[in-house]
Amino acid sequence: MADFYAAVHEPFRPLFVARNAALDADDDEAMMRIDDEIGAALTLTRPDGSRVAEFLLSVEGDEAGFRWLDEPVTDE
Repeated sequence: MADFYAAVHEPFRPLFVARNAALDADDDEAMMRIDDEIGAALTLTRPDGSRVAEFLLSVEGDEAGFRWLDEPVTDE
């Protein structure tokens, strides 16, 4: 399997390295901040081309995982 970080993805590697380090350190505040940075830098779309409301994306080596929601998360 090819490395996930093709030339177009390489600029985002530091975000995912930092996210994995925050996860390993149980640093929830850092993970939330980094997830916000990832969400601001990238989009996740459905097969029909429409954007999902919220998503979490994790990458480690050549493996990626994601979760998405139809509705934005609120602080209520």
